Amino acid sequence: LAIAAISTDSGDSDKDFITNDTTLTVRGSTQNLAAGQRVQISVDGGATWRDATVAADGQWSFQDPIVHTGNFTYQARVVDASTAVLVTASQAVVVDTHASGNSDGVFVTITGLSDNVAPVEGPVANGGFTNDTSPTLSGNLTGPLAAGEVIAIFRNDVRVGTATLAGGSWTFTDGGLADASYTYEARVVDVAGNQGAKSAAYAVTVDTQAPNATTETISNLTITDDTGESATDFITSDTSLTVSGTHSAASGSTIQVSTDGGATWVDATITGTTWSYVDPATHGTSFTYSVRVVDAAGNIGITYNQPITIDTTAPAAAETVAITAITTDTGSSASDFVTSDTSLTVSGTNAALTAGHKIQVSSDGGVTWADATVTGTTWTYTDPANHATSFSYQARVVDLAGNVGQTATQAVTIDTTAPTAAETVSIDAITNDSGTAGDFITNDATLIVSGSNAALVAGSKIQVSADGVTWTDVT
Repeated sequence: LAIAAISTDSGDSDKDFITNDTTLTVRGSTQNLAAGQRVQISVDGGATWRDATVAADGQWSFQDPIVHTGNFTYQARVVDASTAVLVTASQAVVVDTHASGNSDGVFVTITGLSDNVAPVEGPVANGGFTNDTSPTLSGNLTGPLAAGEVIAIFRNDVRVGTATLAGGSWTFTDGGLADASYTYEARVVDVAGNQGAKSAAYAVTVDTQAPNATTETISNLTITDDTGESATDFITSDTSLTVSGTHSAASGSTIQVSTDGGATWVDATITGTTWSYVDPATHGTSFTYSVRVVDAAGNIGITYNQPITIDTTAPAAAETVAITAITTDTGSSASDFVTSDTSLTVSGTNAALTAGHKIQVSSDGGVTWADATVTGTTWTYTDPANHATSFSYQARVVDLAGNVGQTATQAVTIDTTAPTAAETVSIDAITNDSGTAGDFITNDATLIVSGSNAALVAGSKIQVSADGVTWTDVT
């Protein structure tokens, strides 16, 4: 004869006969009952006995009509038709309906939830998101637990486990969570299953779905400074860069940037639908910016890669450039760069250039530069400026990344002031002036003209024209 169980045996164990249930059914087993033999149960120390129900296989049960408010003992016996006792068994039952924990001044709190799944690991705020399907809860309690008491964890009002205690704190790692929202609470529970007051709730949403690759995108990548011919070719001589772009990520998402092939990632700064990252590294060689969307739960979207070419090598010294002429170089010399023309075209020569290299021209001391037109080993630049005063042209060789090679400089003198009125000139005679001398009437078809002039300023000269179109210097 054996007493095997009670229903409900509440608490952590369903076999310890410690319960907070005051209305019980007791069960057990016996063997080889003969005709007239029966199982009887007593709850009052044997003062009264009631028959149990016995199945054909020897399993028996007894629905106890008593409401038990304290500890007691079940006694069972097998009796024959004459009520002679053949065998007995007993089992003490602890009935504990005392609320746990809080009545003793012990309260439990949930202080945090930890995400242990990359790339976003660490604390998750109450009401936050995680991609960890086995997050770890942690908390505190205000005092020691009584013997047999535990911290029970409830998820959506269903008990899911028991916390591990360490002094005045506790932890609990859940597991196997599907994508959904969950609310956790903690209670002190005693061995009989009595529950203390629940803690404040701690909510979390589990989300393991990657950001939508179609709708949550990265676009319009740029770098600053993208030096050289193009501001959008990602070829630069700048080794300290800022990378930026636009995005359509969901609220709460972050944009992350990597410069080492994804080994490490850093959050960019997001402003509305734009983002930027000031790269602290000095890049001595070419590399790739990798950019990705990470949602609020830590799920990773697709990665966008942009190769960056770092070129800090100047064009070779063999790529020479020279300034050889301006048009129009007025005055006595067509090659002295002294002119009265204020709207010029400057030209020159160059050595054969490497593919992608070009000639640039400046007329403001190198503040601004414009591309010249290069044809083989010659170049020209039509200057849009109207130069009222003297200045210098600079010409240089530049590569795709904006590195500067050889530079040539040529001073240009702009002189639009006519000689002074004091610098007079007169035509006095022709030779031969046949007939009456001095009347400039002659039958000589080949003439020498002569005259007089006031003292000339250095650089001034006398010119003669017979047709008003062409002019020739005199002696």
